[in-house]
Amino acid sequence: MGMHPILEPQQLGTARGLRWCAFYADCRHEVLPVEGGWRAALTFDLVVPADSASPDGDRSPDALLQGLLRAEFGADDQPRLRPWALLLDHEYTEHGLRWHLLKGPDRARVAALRAAAGPLGLSLHLALAELHQTWTAEPAGGSGGRGRPAGAPEPDELIDSSLTLDHWVDADGQVGPRHALNVAEDDLHAFSDTDEAYLVNEEYEGYMGNWGETLDYWYRRAALVIQSPAAAERSRFQRDPAGVLGELQALARRAGQADELARRLARLRDLVAPEGQCQEPDRLQAYADIAAALPEADAAQALMAGFEPAAFTPADAAALAQLQTAHGARWLESLWDGWAQRAARAPTWAARARSAGNSPRRSGLWPDPACDFVRAGLAAGLAPALLVRVMGVHALEALVRADRRRADESPAERQAGLAGALQNVCALAAALRVLPGAGEALARLLGHVSDHPRLYAPIEWAPLVAAAGAAAGQCPPAAPVRTRAIAALRAALDRPPSAPDDHAVRGVEWVCACADCLPVRRWAESPTGQALVLAISEPRRRHIVEALRKAAAPVKDQTLRQGSPHKLRLDKAGDLHTREDAARRRWAQALESLAGLGE
Repeated sequence: MGMHPILEPQQLGTARGLRWCAFYADCRHEVLPVEGGWRAALTFDLVVPADSASPDGDRSPDALLQGLLRAEFGADDQPRLRPWALLLDHEYTEHGLRWHLLKGPDRARVAALRAAAGPLGLSLHLALAELHQTWTAEPAGGSGGRGRPAGAPEPDELIDSSLTLDHWVDADGQVGPRHALNVAEDDLHAFSDTDEAYLVNEEYEGYMGNWGETLDYWYRRAALVIQSPAAAERSRFQRDPAGVLGELQALARRAGQADELARRLARLRDLVAPEGQCQEPDRLQAYADIAAALPEADAAQALMAGFEPAAFTPADAAALAQLQTAHGARWLESLWDGWAQRAARAPTWAARARSAGNSPRRSGLWPDPACDFVRAGLAAGLAPALLVRVMGVHALEALVRADRRRADESPAERQAGLAGALQNVCALAAALRVLPGAGEALARLLGHVSDHPRLYAPIEWAPLVAAAGAAAGQCPPAAPVRTRAIAALRAALDRPPSAPDDHAVRGVEWVCACADCLPVRRWAESPTGQALVLAISEPRRRHIVEALRKAAAPVKDQTLRQGSPHKLRLDKAGDLHTREDAARRRWAQALESLAGLGE
């Protein structure tokens, strides 16, 4: 608060002739130059002392109000599971939103509600509410409004409205973690409308092609939030899941608390299980502690349903072994079957399949690194039969689905993903190799690779043969794979290197043989080093370029904007011989490594 008394010099020290004005210090105001006399400015805070500012004090609950709250929030066996919020009339900052600093009518209303809600065991908080509205906008030319000048766009129809609560202050005056909670409009009540007095920001978005002009408004108000104990726990989980899980985890580790743990989890069942909710660091261990303490196997399985095993790492094996100890290997196998079935149906499957072909470090299809996960699982006590099912059934099925998608890709896409795909099958082969009882699964994996030479070229199989353990006959199913790889490498090396004047493009999987593409293909496979220039229309030029790119042909294209129609110039890559020499060296090294594994 600021005060500006205006005094004449002879009036200093007296109260005669004193003229003064008072206003909030954070309000915008104008101060003109002093033309006579003196101006003194005093700035201070007006606060209610905390020791005498309790909004409820010894107030007795109003019987009628208490009855209404009891009816609204229900009995203990059927409590209201949504928050109820009263928007306050005054404006409050984060610093000023405290129980003892409430103003005017807010103070009396909150005091009455606190007095009535307390004996009912209801949870009370203060919070800051942000209302966001999106409106369609009328064209400029209106008369103004909402603080905008005349001619500014005006709101027309409400498109969307949402309200979130943040900056929570509990009944003891403690500020909680900063997490927003969405509240439905049906759960909001107020004695005054949310109008321009509460407007803190607005934005205008012009015409964007797919939608028209819009106006967005943000309003800021304070609120009293009342919840049943069940709703309060649900709200707190939405705001601070790690904190609530920590409490449940601690409860699970105490003996004799299984019933209380199950009761609290029942309130949160639909919040803790959805897919994606659980994929946070250390979240699996917290869930495993809780699920292991639950006496009901079905409840434990429902709690764990939201995990995605492709995100597991070797460090997670201990938590999985804990679940196996608590509920049995068959229970864990059934849980994993559910994970695998949901992963196969999930909308994110395509993204995981793409990562299987394009990521050299992570499969995106199974726990990674696969071999380390198997070793960690065996060391932690996971049943070998479970691991065989995980890596030899579910992982292999995931690979087959990913390869089914890869089969529909263009040669360029398959070529770009080949290194990652090969690394994935090698990782899976190495994991199955060290897993007792996984010989049949390893044979199925090798058979799958052998059956799909378009996806896994035999000339690239040397790392797979080594990962499968073909040395000294350790893996009989790998022997025919090794033989076929050796034959492919020898055939490639037996072909004489290209002569210096031979610029033929070889090894391309062409995707089109139409009347326009066939002459291009013949030119590419010919020994000539001269460019090919075609005077053809734009659609035909575009088709040829697209076909070359899909085939990953080492050909550069350029449009010459001369004459009509424009010309398409095609040039073979200048490093064809360098590429061939590098490939032959790689093939020779692979053949040597396969020979070193022994017959």
